[in-house]
Amino acid sequence: MKKILQPKFILAFLLFLLLLGGGLYYWLNISYGPAEEALLYLETPSSYEFLEEENYFAFLPGESATEFERGFIVYPGGQIRVESYSALAAELAERGYPVFLVQMPYELAILGWSRAENVVRDYPEISNWHLIGHSLGGAMAVRFLKRETPDNFAGLILLGAYPAADDDIADLDLKVLSLYGSEDRVMDRELFWERQDLLPPDTQFGEIPGGNHAGFGQYGEQDGDGRAEISFEEQLEKTVRSILDSIE
Repeated sequence: MKKILQPKFILAFLLFLLLLGGGLYYWLNISYGPAEEALLYLETPSSYEFLEEENYFAFLPGESATEFERGFIVYPGGQIRVESYSALAAELAERGYPVFLVQMPYELAILGWSRAENVVRDYPEISNWHLIGHSLGGAMAVRFLKRETPDNFAGLILLGAYPAADDDIADLDLKVLSLYGSEDRVMDRELFWERQDLLPPDTQFGEIPGGNHAGFGQYGEQDGDGRAEISFEEQLEKTVRSILDSIE
């Protein structure tokens, strides 16, 4: 015991903690994207209004929009900056739907899974919400719906994602769409299919031929992912069309 309390052991232990903390801080601050092209959707848009709020970005339809009761909230994938989903938000906003990209602490939705509440509070006129989650953001979107059970959420869209083992929403009255790319090598396919039972029985599943994991955002290649056989624009178009078909 006396040896452990000697200065050299205390110094070594403190050095270990410093290195551990520094490594964790470095890891938490690593993130993907956004690509330069994604940032263009934030600059003087003509067909929608862009607002930057405290913890989210808002893409609001123009005056020609005929429906404003339904809105989308987007949870980003792990260590992916939420601006990477600007193209998706812009496409939906141009079709008349307000879209909100939620910023997460250290780009990790697991640290901010309840942040959808901030958007809902700020836009009480929207009574019909759909939550979109990519990868880890999808798992945390399920967590939010499971643990908060909000009655103004009508749907869930999962992009290359599946629920955590303890977040069973099979009994919730939700329309769920689960999309994945055929070339996705980041998502665990075995868990993806194993956890179907945690989603409502009428969940729609759709494969995007040629799409990969990173193709749901605009942030470049992702470590461990498969090579996409279609362009980002093609995967975006198929994603938006599938989303709109599932809610209309």
